[in-house]
Amino acid sequence: MKRLLALILAAILLVWWYHPAKLQPPPARPLILGVVPILNGFILEAHSRGFLKKEGINLVIQPYLTGRHLFDALIGGELDLGVVGLVPLALEAADHASLRILATTAKFHGLYRILANPEAGIHTPEDLQGHLIGLTRDSSMHYFLYNFLVNLRIPPSRVRLRYYDSPAHLPAALMAGEIDAYCAREPFLRSSRTPPSSETVVFDAPELWANLLNLVGLASRLEARSQDVSVLMRGLLKAEESLLSGGKWQESQPTPWHRAEYGLLLDQELVVQLEDVVRWSMRQKLGGPQRMPNFMAFIDHRFLDALKPDAVTLIH
Repeated sequence: MKRLLALILAAILLVWWYHPAKLQPPPARPLILGVVPILNGFILEAHSRGFLKKEGINLVIQPYLTGRHLFDALIGGELDLGVVGLVPLALEAADHASLRILATTAKFHGLYRILANPEAGIHTPEDLQGHLIGLTRDSSMHYFLYNFLVNLRIPPSRVRLRYYDSPAHLPAALMAGEIDAYCAREPFLRSSRTPPSSETVVFDAPELWANLLNLVGLASRLEARSQDVSVLMRGLLKAEESLLSGGKWQESQPTPWHRAEYGLLLDQELVVQLEDVVRWSMRQKLGGPQRMPNFMAFIDHRFLDALKPDAVTLIH
C-alpha cells in the first residue's frame, strides 16, 4: 500500500513538474519603436488591428512630439527602432556611423505651412521679406521655409529668423508679438489662436517638398534583434497588402491639406533628398556635416530585400 501511494505521489510530481505551463518560455522582450503619432497613421493602424501581434512580435510603440526628440532617444539607446524624417537623418548621420536606414515608410506632401500676422503687414508670401519668422533650427520646418522662399525668388537673407527649442512654443510667440510669422506642421498649427483683431494668414506649397519618413536603428541593436526586426517588417508588409491595396483603409487625415503615401520601400529618391538637405545645411552654414556623407553606407537593405525585393529600387 505504501509503495502504491509513493508511486501515485511520484506520478503527481512528474505531471506537475512537466506541466506545459511550466515549459512555456518567458515572455519575449518587447521591441520598442519610437514614432511621431500624427505622421505614422499606417503603423498605428497596423498595430491596433493586430497585424504585428499575429506575426508574433511583442511591439511597444513609444510616442514623441517631434522627430528630433525621437532621434535623440534612439541615439541614447532608449529605442530599438524609430521612424524619422529626412532632416534629422541627413544632418546627424555623419556623427553616428552606426545609424542604419531600413526602409522609407511614408511620403508626406503639404505637411508644412507658414502662419503670419497680417497686423505685421504680411498679406502675401512676398510680404515675409524683412519680417521675423519663428521656427526650430535645423528642422524639417527650417528646410521647408528655405525652399519656400527660394521658390518665390526671395533670398533667405531677406527674412529674419528666431529659433525656438520646440515648435510647441511658436503659437504663443505669435500671439505675444514676439514674431511676425512662424513655420510648422500639425499639431502646432491648429493650436494657434488668431492674433487680436486680425485673422491669421496662411501660406503653403503642397507640391514644393515631400518629406520621407524612414524606419531606422543602430547597427548593434539591429544585429541583436534582427529576427524581431524582420518579423516587424513582415507584419507591416502584410498590413500594407491588406489595408492599402484597393483603398480598403483611408486614414482620417489630421489636416485637410496634406497627403500621405504609405508603404515600405527603398528608392533612389531617399539618397537624392538626403544629399539635398546636406547641401542646404552647408550653404546656410548650419550645424550639419561639413562634407557630403556617403548615405549608401547607412542604408541596410537586407531586411526589405529578403521580404519584398521589388520594393528596393535604389542602386546598390
